[in-house]
Amino acid sequence: MSFPMQGIRQKRVEQFKQLMQKRGLRAILISGNDNFHFFTNIQLSSHYWERPFVLVIPAEGEPFALINKVSENGVLMQIERQISWISDVSFYSELPRIEDRGYTVFQFTRMLQEKLEAAELDCGAIGYDSKTVHLSELAALIPRIALTSVAADLKPLRWVKHPEEIAILQATASLSDWMMTKIRENLTPGRGLQELSAHVTALGMEEAGRRHPGSNFQVLKLLTLSGPVSSSTDGDGAPTGATLDRNSPIVCVIVPRMNGYSTEIHRTFFCGKPTADQKALFETALQLNESALSQTYAKNRVSKIDEAVQMTAFKAGHYKYLVHRAGHGIGITTHEYPEDVPFNPRSIQDNEVFSHEPGLYVKDIGGFRIGDIVVAQDKPKILTSMPKTLADCTLD
Repeated sequence: MSFPMQGIRQKRVEQFKQLMQKRGLRAILISGNDNFHFFTNIQLSSHYWERPFVLVIPAEGEPFALINKVSENGVLMQIERQISWISDVSFYSELPRIEDRGYTVFQFTRMLQEKLEAAELDCGAIGYDSKTVHLSELAALIPRIALTSVAADLKPLRWVKHPEEIAILQATASLSDWMMTKIRENLTPGRGLQELSAHVTALGMEEAGRRHPGSNFQVLKLLTLSGPVSSSTDGDGAPTGATLDRNSPIVCVIVPRMNGYSTEIHRTFFCGKPTADQKALFETALQLNESALSQTYAKNRVSKIDEAVQMTAFKAGHYKYLVHRAGHGIGITTHEYPEDVPFNPRSIQDNEVFSHEPGLYVKDIGGFRIGDIVVAQDKPKILTSMPKTLADCTLD
């Protein structure tokens, strides 16, 4: 199954055009990986500090990019397959060449200067998302430009998802549900947790190949934690050799990504009968999850999500174990904007997408966390559907 993305591309162009018109900018320069991907649909594997890059988005004319030659073949293949939303890309070398000489990494600023001058972008206001050393050098080389940050302006552009984006997120969430069922089927006391995670990751890759050949499916994280270790969101730093404990909560987190869009799912399982205290903590965690989801609808206040979760934990008598925000935005990155859900007073917009994963973390006992993906519409639209009641998550 292929996913149409031309509507997303058109939305991006319109968003940046409107931003430049609002701020009176002649262009925007992008040097952050996430924002680069957001506009181009190209995922760069290198970080700026190692192999600098820049995307130039003019108010008038076509965008163009400067990228390291190491990425040349991959980028050109994405352009040929029409995955990329830009086609004008220039490459520089990270080593001095005997022949076919061109720009090197140490001439990156000069290369950018000449490209801007050729595009007649050597004067006026230019926005940027990241203040880099090359931009500082550029300001000295082209004194007629006025550089101004648009980092804060770019965040809201990533809140609301296009229907084509939601379709990809839905398909990815469906795969995460499928993988979580495989986790449940393979929970056996004494089994190695890293081996279990690797096994289900392989199964997930195979299933994604059947459902969506030609897409770019990845598993960014598959983490299974058992016992007191699960009271930490990422374990105790010593996972190798850890095994599944029959008498403790088992927290599993799956973070898949497809065609540049991430989802995640969290479930807590028991392999054997939980104690009365464990049951109570699990039921509270489930209530926290449902409280967060219930508040995720268009026009509600963002911070109402955490308010509801905190009140639920307080009423249940488990408030001291609540140390984690209810959730965050998700999409281009796993932790997407808004990242400040507990403190954000604005209204939720239609088709914002959140990951809600409130949990209880009890040292020496374990974690109790249930998380889902939800689209804010007139009513919450939950994309993940793996069963999550205590009965569903208990294996006798």
